[in-house]
Amino acid sequence: MAQAKEASLRLKIIAGRGEGASYAALARDYKVNYHTVRTLCLRYEAQGESALRPNYSKCG
Repeated sequence: MAQAKEASLRLKIIAGRGEGASYAALARDYKVNYHTVRTLCLRYEAQGESALRPNYSKCG
């Protein structure tokens, strides 16, 4: 089941993406699923900081 990622981890992923890291590299470095990284980054690009808040309705 899905689990919300900590805010600090979300910020690190967004910062890494801003520095040019690939989704795959971020997923490997932070030991999270590639699709989690991709979804978070795309949501951040579309919605800004509000995308960093966990969506608990999708958590298990």
